[in-house]
Amino acid sequence: MRCEPVLYCVSRDGENGYVDVAPDGSPVEVCLALPAEPDLSRVCSVLPSLTSVLDLGSGPGRIANPLSAAGHDVVAVDDFSEVLTHLVGAETVVGDVRSLHLNRRFGAVLALSHLVNSPDRSSRLELLRVCREHLDDDGIVVIQRYPPDWVPTDSEGGIGAVATHLHDVVSFDVEGFGAVVT
Repeated sequence: MRCEPVLYCVSRDGENGYVDVAPDGSPVEVCLALPAEPDLSRVCSVLPSLTSVLDLGSGPGRIANPLSAAGHDVVAVDDFSEVLTHLVGAETVVGDVRSLHLNRRFGAVLALSHLVNSPDRSSRLELLRVCREHLDDDGIVVIQRYPPDWVPTDSEGGIGAVATHLHDVVSFDVEGFGAVVT
């Protein structure tokens, strides 16, 4: 049985209810608590001044909101319309990032949050095709991915104020892994 790379499970005040969880399992409340840094600084370090930006899989605007506030013309795309209500200053588009056709081009296309790590090769290629289709001739694509030598193991960590526990890790024979993040 093949799973998505990471499955998010959220418990609120000891309850088993899920509130505002995106179709991919991402809990909106947790995504809102994630800090923009250090990813924002990494992105800004390669962006031309006040370029247009297409943020694929933007979520609630962790990167898109500060880029918009800094004067970039940002279009944020996510397949979960409820998450886009948290965007400020960016144009929002509800859509699948792997089949997107905006008939527009941008100075920068962002494919963050490990979108390219899909275990399905055709899914990865579709994402890269969308990036190229929407990129100015002299534009840049910023892609976030897992380190090639990273082997997921049960571990605890944190990102900003969000504590994480990666557990029940299962490696697949061909490529990829399944896990639960609490």
